Order: sequence, then structure tokens, then C-alpha cells
Amino acid sequence: MAKNYTNKQMGDACEMLIAAELTLAGVANVGINDVLETNVICYSTPMSSDLAHKTHQGGKAAGRAIFFALLEIIRPAALIAQGARTNKELARVLCTDLPSPPLHQADGVTRARIHAQLRGEAYAPMIIAIPSLAPPKWNAWQKWAQPHLAEVCSEVRKFLERGFS
Repeated sequence: MAKNYTNKQMGDACEMLIAAELTLAGVANVGINDVLETNVICYSTPMSSDLAHKTHQGGKAAGRAIFFALLEIIRPAALIAQGARTNKELARVLCTDLPSPPLHQADGVTRARIHAQLRGEAYAPMIIAIPSLAPPKWNAWQKWAQPHLAEVCSEVRKFLERGFS
């Protein structure tokens, strides 16, 4: 029996497939083996808009708290934020401005070394913004995604090889 999936569920599945095929394979090709994929709001709902429903009251705050705890524990040197909404949420969590995802291939990799505080301790990761991996936004940049994500992987590798400088 076929299951009916929401647009968000299909979008999430597409994100994971694309991330696995392009991003994760790409970082392994440049010598990066430790990768964690998560959401800035670690709270699942069928649709993003469902976070506003009464039945999910507190879900967004709880999801942000989980992500913040992951940041505190792992303190990743590089974060790749995919999509404008993710970028906005990550900026909110880190209390800083972040680069916007590129709109065109010619824009290149948009990145910034940010300086934030995690419970009073300095935290200065490299943030790289990429366009959304979920349809319909994915459809607008999929033709240049593979070379762009390869460049993203290369930038992450260079940053890690320089010792985060």
C-alpha cells in the first residue's frame, strides 16, 4: 500500500539524498571523515508551518535547545547552513549575522568566520551558506550544485588544514 507523504517529508528525504550524494561524498573525497547532519531546530513535524500549531507548542524552543547543546558539546569548526530559513535560525542561535546563500553560481562560496559566545566561551566557526537542498529551491540551482558543493568541500578542507585560521 502506498503511503501519502507531505511535501515537507518529501523535501526532507530529498535533502538527505542530495546531502549524502553530493556533500558527504564530496567531503570524504577531500579527506574529511567526521560529519554530523542535523537541523537548527531539532524537532520534527510533518510541515515546518506545523511548529506554530498549539500541539507543537514549545517544539521550536526545545529543538533550538538540542541544537545549542550539540554546538556546546561538539563545537564544530565548520557549519554548512543550507537554505535561507536555516541561515536565519542559525544566525538567531549564534546571535550574529551570517552570509546569505549564493543566488547564482558566479557568486561563488559565501562564507564567514564568525565570532560568537557559547555560554560565555568564545566560539569562532567557519559558516558556509548554501541554497536549499529541498525542492522547489533545489530546482533553481541543481544544475550548478555539484561544482558548487565541491568548492564548498574544498573551502572546508582548506579551513581545517590551516588550523581554523
